[in-house]
Amino acid sequence: VSVRLAAADRTLAGALEAGSGDRPDLVVHCLGPGDRPLHGLAGLVDFASGGALTRLLRAPAEFEGRAGEALLLSLRARALGGPTLLAGIGAGDPETCAARLRAWVGRVAAMGVGRVLVGLPAGPVRGRDRLGLAEAFARAAMAAEDGPVANVAWTLAVEPEDLGRLRSLLQGPLRAATDPPAP
Repeated sequence: VSVRLAAADRTLAGALEAGSGDRPDLVVHCLGPGDRPLHGLAGLVDFASGGALTRLLRAPAEFEGRAGEALLLSLRARALGGPTLLAGIGAGDPETCAARLRAWVGRVAAMGVGRVLVGLPAGPVRGRDRLGLAEAFARAAMAAEDGPVANVAWTLAVEPEDLGRLRSLLQGPLRAATDPPAP
């Protein structure tokens, strides 16, 4: 199983537009209760959709980001990239959140989707932990040798400045979504 890495930037936003051949079957935003304002893929999608995710998250009865909480959206905003799952990872230390992200790998795969784009918590509230969370998710997806997880084409969207560092950490069967920077 390989995980494709992508920078959460305008190039990725174009791939989410309706009619794009690169559009995923499911877009997953893993968020905790403190991950506001939105950053990374969630922030990019929120901006492109005119604040659709922010408006939804302002109603705590809809989605708070608690561990295991899920909300499947079928909003019609083109920029959302299709069916969208908000996946709660809760609050806690980085190791606890990483374990919850690993559990989401199996849950998402069990949905039977083929191509999944995953955005992880980003921004100042996550600080240095965001790279560790991305590594935990990627390793969980790559570890599957059979079963539903092995049948998913995973794309992990990370902050552009984290892309090179994550590639170095993983040094595994990854395909870069963007050309590596010139030396």
